[in-house]
Amino acid sequence: LVQIVSGTGHQLLLNSDGNVMFDSSTITTLDVADASGGVTLRGDTDISGTFDNTGTLEIRGDTDVVADATTTFASDVTNTGTFFITADDSTATNTLVLTSGSFTNASGGLLSLTAVGGAKVIDTDFVNEGLFRNLENLASFVTADGVYTNSGTFDIDSDLTVANLATFTNTGTLDTASGATLELIG
Repeated sequence: LVQIVSGTGHQLLLNSDGNVMFDSSTITTLDVADASGGVTLRGDTDISGTFDNTGTLEIRGDTDVVADATTTFASDVTNTGTFFITADDSTATNTLVLTSGSFTNASGGLLSLTAVGGAKVIDTDFVNEGLFRNLENLASFVTADGVYTNSGTFDIDSDLTVANLATFTNTGTLDTASGATLELIG
């Protein structure tokens, strides 16, 4: 079920695999729950209302829409589903921004920074109670005075930088692959 309370977009596409795709859109409220093919946000997208993901959501930098894409949420984001941040081109940067609140990857949730495409940047406080997987060598958290909490699993398969942090609290698992680094910069 994909529920759009209100919004405008340059394109809303339904692929043959059941995937709903928004290109460079402004959305007031979007709830993603068990959509058969999931939901993909491409290009610069603003979501001004609430957001809860219990299905599959992909935020994708796509050179067919705009090379460097930013998805901005106005308030808290809760993920109990599958949330991918990816890009289709090695030169594309994909940025996730919250203007207030924090991103919570709740128990049972997966947030994955894929190895496909260019840099992945997350600009928000982050609470991980589920599985955070970094497969991308150009990944970073950049929130000024960022507060990061992990009580789930951080699976670091490629280098990850957490910059400008105020605190990083870990009571969960930090699993860093051989040769990968987790760099914490205060």
